[in-house]
Formats: sequence, C-alpha cells, structure tokens
Amino acid sequence: MMQVDARDDGRTGGEISGALRFQIAPWWSAGLFSAMARRSPDLQSLYWMGNEYEGVKNAPQEYHYLIGTEHSVDAGRYWRAGFRAEWRTIKDETVPDLLTQRFVTRSQTERQSLATWIRHDDQRRWEGQLYAGYLRTEVDPLSGFWDGTEEVVRLGAELFVKGAVFQQAAYVKAGFRGSFVPYQTALAMYNPWLNRWQMSGTGDAGLSSFQLGQPYRQTQMPAYARLDAEISARIRWFMMLFRWENAADGLGQAGMMETFGYPMPSRRLILSLRILFLN
Repeated sequence: MMQVDARDDGRTGGEISGALRFQIAPWWSAGLFSAMARRSPDLQSLYWMGNEYEGVKNAPQEYHYLIGTEHSVDAGRYWRAGFRAEWRTIKDETVPDLLTQRFVTRSQTERQSLATWIRHDDQRRWEGQLYAGYLRTEVDPLSGFWDGTEEVVRLGAELFVKGAVFQQAAYVKAGFRGSFVPYQTALAMYNPWLNRWQMSGTGDAGLSSFQLGQPYRQTQMPAYARLDAEISARIRWFMMLFRWENAADGLGQAGMMETFGYPMPSRRLILSLRILFLN
C-alpha cells in the first residue's frame, strides 16, 4: 500500500507498507510485514510559540522503518495461541526536551516489542485470554540527565461470561480485565505546557519538577496491578457499556500510577450508551 501526504506549509511525506500471509499448516498461520515512511514533524514541534517552548520551523523530516512477524496456532478446539515481534527505527524525530525546554531532534530511536498470547472462546458462554508483552526503547541521549533506555514488561488476563438473557431479548457480556507490571519501570510523563505525553528516560534521568534546572533522581514507577470490571449489553438497537476502572486500587498495593507526578484517578466509573436509529 502507498500513501502520499501534502500540507499547505510546503512539507510532503509518504508511506509504503506491505504484508505477506502464509498458511504453513492447517493449524499454523504466519505473516511478515514491513513499512517505510517519510513524515513531517507535527505542527506543535514546528510552530509552537510560548514562554517555555518555541517550535523549530526548519526541523528535518522524520524517517520511520518497521519490520515484523506474527504467528498463530490452533491450541485446541476453542483455543488459539500466538506471538508477534516488531522492530521500529525512527530517524530525525523532533521532540520537546523536558530538561532544556527546547524542541530537539533525536538522531535515532529504536523500539523492539514482543507479545505472546493464548485465547479461548467457546462461542457460547466463556471467552478469555492470557498475554504478556515486552517493549524496549533506546534513544540517543538528549542531555546528561537522559540515559536513553526504557523497558516495560506487562502481563495481563481477561475472563468474560456471555449469553442471551430475558428470553433472547438481550445479549450480555460481563467479566474482568487485569494487568500487572511486575517491576518498577519508566512510564510516560505529562508535559503540562504542551499538553502531551512523552517518555522521560530511566534511572537518574528527567526532572524532579517541571522547573528548569532541577534534575530529579527518580522517574521509575513501582510495580503495580490494575483490575477493571466490565459489563456490556445489547438490547435490540440499544447498546450499553459499564466499566469500573482500577477496581482493585489500594487492595494489597499502594495503588496504580501511570505517570510520574500526575496520578490517574484511584477508581473511575465509565458509562457508555449507543443508540441506533433506523427508519
């Protein structure tokens, strides 16, 4: 697939991507995929004007490269397992530097990710999955306070019961989603001046506050677990989703924090309604 982009500021970009699928055996499917792109920096990086940051109008174009593979196998009558691996490289990416409060260009960013899962769905009553993921990011140092390496390991599980109720008048699905980060890890930081999330570095990297010139010595979040309870229902043309996020907050742990300095709500209720009108 090919895509070409053009903007009214004279910058252009494009992307070429492709994938191959193989049925190696009746129970084993595999795939290879790759992509290459030339992209313009986002508008904020180019034209932002503020007391703390100023965009770089002559920032270079970014180059993105991706290659990966995915495999899945039948593991039983209602079971399927698989894994996915990706390698990404980004060259000349323009990003804000939290320490110097300037937009800077990274010469290169490398990301490697691995994910594996096993899923169950009996098509009648139960469905669920177990999964594990690993992400490693390496960036060129932007300053003496940035060590340039970030790693995240995440384990998770889902279990749902589903079926028709009220004499087939409604279809209900209810269950739990859980995730677990087994050791301390560096997570994204929120930049309030630019209203964006960005990785901050690990170890001694980053800022103890968002005041210029105050380096901090701790950006890693401790291990944490998260559990969401969820129920959804479809009643003819009416659909409803009710989710209680982070239901296990404070139960046997200090609680979940997804970023340094800006904790997420301890628990949060989400109600979503969708109504389909037909003539």
